[in-house]
Amino acid sequence: QERLQKLETDRVSGERRRWQQLTELAQTERVQEARSRWVALMPFGVGQLQNGNGDLGAVLAVSEGSLLLVSFISWIVHENLRGQQPGPTERDEFSLTERVSRYTNQVSLGLFGAVALTGIIDAQIRFQGDVSIERKRELPPELREAPSITLGAQGVSLRLKF
Repeated sequence: QERLQKLETDRVSGERRRWQQLTELAQTERVQEARSRWVALMPFGVGQLQNGNGDLGAVLAVSEGSLLLVSFISWIVHENLRGQQPGPTERDEFSLTERVSRYTNQVSLGLFGAVALTGIIDAQIRFQGDVSIERKRELPPELREAPSITLGAQGVSLRLKF
């Protein structure tokens, strides 16, 4: 009787291990993610986001967006000064404003190009083709706990959990 009880206990523990392995397999989902080199050619950190480097992608998006915004605003200021005839007392200030807005526009646009090109090159260097990703998923309620049958000294017991 002791030997039969040990065999039954071993069988039940084997079933329990099998059930745990099946549960782990059912909770894991493998997804194939297609990636494109064309997407990696986009500025604003799009290539880094595709490659899974979200932090660098966010830094590039913010810095490129800021540089482009500064360039646009300085262009508007410079264009607004075009055609204006300053008075003799305003010429120095007008000339300074015109030069500062022009240089700010040129420098910020140049920096935007350099940062965008650096981001594109980085995305191309770190490019990975199709990637397989494992994700966890929720088990249906009926599979969360295995039914268990135990054989003990008091007899057989069946445990179901709802």
